[in-house]
Amino acid sequence: MVLKVTIQEAKEIQETKSRCESNSHQIAEIKTEIKAIQEKQDTMHEMNTNIKLIAQGMSDMQSDFGEVRDSQKQLADKVASIENRPSKETYDAWSKIKVAIATAIGTGLVAYGLSTILK
Repeated sequence: MVLKVTIQEAKEIQETKSRCESNSHQIAEIKTEIKAIQEKQDTMHEMNTNIKLIAQGMSDMQSDFGEVRDSQKQLADKVASIENRPSKETYDAWSKIKVAIATAIGTGLVAYGLSTILK
């Protein structure tokens, strides 16, 4: 069976074939562009994940810094207490010495007064 094709039909077939080749070329370009977009999207997703991890790490660091600050304050209070201990002990010792001297003087005066009265 032989099909007869008119010149007009042959021309339309050629145009359709040319369009198909052009479309195939455009589809190949679009596929390349889509692949590049997907790669960029994957990179952006990875960057977002890394940013999220960094933010979480910074939050943990802030918490750790808060604990360090509290520990430093406690340590500073302990150091101040230790530094003040000798001066407090010295003050307490001088206070006891003053009380002892005052007691001795008072006792001496009372004893002198009594001895003077009793003589």
